[in-house]
Amino acid sequence: MFKKENRINKKEIEEIFKNGKKCYSNFIGIRFVKNNYKLNRFTIVIGSKIYKLATERNKTKRQIREFLKKNTLNQGFDIVIFLFKKTKNINQIKQEIVFCLKKEKLTK
Repeated sequence: MFKKENRINKKEIEEIFKNGKKCYSNFIGIRFVKNNYKLNRFTIVIGSKIYKLATERNKTKRQIREFLKKNTLNQGFDIVIFLFKKTKNINQIKQEIVFCLKKEKLTK
């Protein structure tokens, strides 16, 4: 789990979906907006329609969180990552995250 300072609350998520920039690939979507902090804040959304079992959703979220912690990103963004297709291969999801982050120039 991210530290409290690195999490986004529900009201801010709605604001990001309303006003943020977006990037989509085959399995994921990323919405982001510049924030007034010197750190990035994240939220990962995986619906119950994608993975029926909560254990699968939580495992995928944990793997994505660890991947984001290891990656070096430009600072000062609120980022929402959401899955809209199921895949068994987490590496495919990671590749698509990197693709979107590079496309939108969010990575160093």
